[in-house]
Amino acid sequence: MYEGFGLTAVEAMACGCALVSTDNGGSRDYAIAGQTALLADPGDVAGLAEGVDRLLRDDGERTRLATNGQSFVQRFRWDRAVEDLEGHLERYIASPAEFQQAPVDDADPQAIARHDSIGSLD
Repeated sequence: MYEGFGLTAVEAMACGCALVSTDNGGSRDYAIAGQTALLADPGDVAGLAEGVDRLLRDDGERTRLATNGQSFVQRFRWDRAVEDLEGHLERYIASPAEFQQAPVDDADPQAIARHDSIGSLD
């Protein structure tokens, strides 16, 4: 199962909670395996339970992940989001052709090569 951005997890991390989650797609924006969270594959109930058990037994690991996570998610503030959006819009206004290219599948080297060979679509 794949999800979008998980605000609930980010809010918990911002409050100083250590995170155990699935690598569900949307969590990749904030849940960095072994750095800001413990991750299990989607559907891996045993993996999630092991992560929770690990953090309950290891105060140092729980504190390290909670501290790293709390620091990392500070980037998800509304004022910063507004600044980032304004910056993207200003870059688009200055040079719309840069943004008028077909999307690229990062996992497909041939798609990247095709994308790099495409000029602007003016």
